[in-house]
Amino acid sequence: MKSKINIVNHAINFDYGIINDVHENTHGLYDEVHLMPDTHRGKDVPVGFVAKVDVEKGVIPNIVGVDIGCGMSVYEIPKLDVENIDWKAFYNHINENIPSGPKLQDKTQKFDFSNLIMQKPKEKIESYSRALGTLGGGNHFIEINSGKDNDYIVVHSGSRKFGLDICKYYNKMLEFDLEAYKNDLNNTPPEERENLKDSIKAKYNKTAHILIGEKAQSYINDMKIAQKFASENRRKMIEKILEFFGYRFNADNFWESVHNYIDFEDMTVRKGATPARKGQKIIVPINMRDGSIIAMGKGNQEWLQSAPHGAGRVMSRSQAKESISLQDYKESMESVKSFTVTENTLDEAPQAYRNIDEIVEATKETMDIIEVIKPIFNFKGLQ
Repeated sequence: MKSKINIVNHAINFDYGIINDVHENTHGLYDEVHLMPDTHRGKDVPVGFVAKVDVEKGVIPNIVGVDIGCGMSVYEIPKLDVENIDWKAFYNHINENIPSGPKLQDKTQKFDFSNLIMQKPKEKIESYSRALGTLGGGNHFIEINSGKDNDYIVVHSGSRKFGLDICKYYNKMLEFDLEAYKNDLNNTPPEERENLKDSIKAKYNKTAHILIGEKAQSYINDMKIAQKFASENRRKMIEKILEFFGYRFNADNFWESVHNYIDFEDMTVRKGATPARKGQKIIVPINMRDGSIIAMGKGNQEWLQSAPHGAGRVMSRSQAKESISLQDYKESMESVKSFTVTENTLDEAPQAYRNIDEIVEATKETMDIIEVIKPIFNFKGLQ
């Protein structure tokens, strides 16, 4: 169903197919949608999508999608003596303690799934718990970054297969219930049937796209659990990293920028966007060579108090693999300690991402830059 929506466009490079995607795939659920500077086309709706949520009207699982709660966790540490650190030993420490790609922990990890509504067998729940403290692949990463006064541990990951299964589980509820439609039609008095046929069908069409009522509340319940799981997942990885440097976890040094979730504080859905409330510290990753922007949110309502979740790609993954040579990739990463600059991560090369200057210029209205932190060490999750 195509609907009329006010689309506020902050995107740098705009694909007009995005407009059609928003109108076609939001099914009248939102009055206004904001598109962040790094917006690009995604499944159903674009990545970089921000809108206000009214759960009473319903929710669409594919708006947030599969990696519920994905985001960046940051931990501030004192300046490291980088020249005297055995970075290969650190790399080995990560490999031994933080599974990446599809790998899971050998043992189940402690997490409370007791309020989960999604029905899954015990073995599946155990596999979710074994995903705690694991990185995944794609653009997920672990970095040690250098700032002006501190160094920073930065971890980018999400809810792993747990979030994927929640999305799939609730999407299965979004089917046109032909049997219920026929029963409803048959229970309508014959003399009224023809006049009411279209409105009855519209009711079932809506439930084929939008979770409403109890189904919506169940999805929200499970989404909250997945968002907590994603945060805990990143925290566990940071704890393992701190062990190598001889530190213990201190919550005062820890903060997050979540960028794929429903924010229940201001009832905003952000798919590939991070909250930027007034005075809120945020991180915007650029690429694995140039690091990340640390900024302070301005609380600009004309941006729905949001900021981009990254620089955004200028090449698709396939384009990057075709057009960037491994040699160029390695040369561009010479300033960073990394043992994952290989053919397998070529699609994550710095050249595949937008220049930092474009993001700085495009975000002046929504955030104030504190500093740009530079990678000392980078670890990319392998598929």
